[in-house]
Amino acid sequence: MVDVSENYKNIIKIGQDFRRSFDYIESKKDFNFNNLSILEVVGITTSNYY
Repeated sequence: MVDVSENYKNIIKIGQDFRRSFDYIESKKDFNFNNLSILEVVGITTSNYY
């Protein structure tokens, strides 16, 4: 059995939340995808988020 670290679990949760956000946005009929922008933040500690 593989021991999965808390950081790994948190990164998986963040990825799932990101996908859920896009699923929600895609379900909105009045959303204009031409106005969509993404801010990417790299190198932060993810364990503080959960």
